[in-house]
Amino acid sequence: MNDTNPFGGKNPHGMYVPMTDDELETLARLAESKSFKLIIKDWGHISGFTLDRFVAEEWKGNPMVSFGDKIIHFYWVMNFSAPQVPQPNWYFDVEVWALDRLMFKHRLPTEVNGKPVQIVAGQMMAMALDIAIDKINPELIRAVKPMMTGLTTRHGNMQLDGKTQKILAEMQQGERRVRDLTVRDAVKATEKMKKGTR
Repeated sequence: MNDTNPFGGKNPHGMYVPMTDDELETLARLAESKSFKLIIKDWGHISGFTLDRFVAEEWKGNPMVSFGDKIIHFYWVMNFSAPQVPQPNWYFDVEVWALDRLMFKHRLPTEVNGKPVQIVAGQMMAMALDIAIDKINPELIRAVKPMMTGLTTRHGNMQLDGKTQKILAEMQQGERRVRDLTVRDAVKATEKMKKGTR
C-alpha cells in the first residue's frame, strides 16, 4: 500500500496537493513574526496569536493560529461588551493583517438554522476562520519573501499521468464549487441583513 497520495501528500487517503517548500517557509516566517491581527469591523480586534496545534478539547480560548495543507487556521474568542439589548447579527466583516499589511478579508456569515445570531453584552463566542493560502495578498508574500509573486501550487512542476491529471481536474472543480458556495452564502447573509433592517 502507498503511504502517499497520487500528488505526494503524506496522507494516502487525502486527496490534496501538498505545499511546496517555498509555501511552508513563507507561512513559517509569517507565524514567527507574531504579527497576526484580526479586525472585526464594528466589533473590535484580536491580536496575540500563537502558533500551535489546535486540539478542541485542550483549547483554552487563547488566540491561536495553525497550518494545514494549503490552509491557515485562526481560532479566537470574542467577548462582547455591547449592546445592552440583544441584537441580530447576520455576518462579521473580518480582515486579517500581518506585518502591518492586509493579508485577507472576508465576510463571515453568522447564522444558525437560517437565523442571525443574537449578540448581547457579556456574551462570548468561539470563532474560527480558515484561509486558503492562494487567497493571501501577494504584496504580503513579497514582503516576507521578496522573490516570490504569490503562493501558488506545485501543479505546474509535477509530472502527472492522464489518470492523475483527471483526478486533479476533478479536485480543482470541487474546490471552485465550494468557493462559489461560500461567496453565495456571504451574499445571502448580506441580503437577509438588509431586508431585516428595512
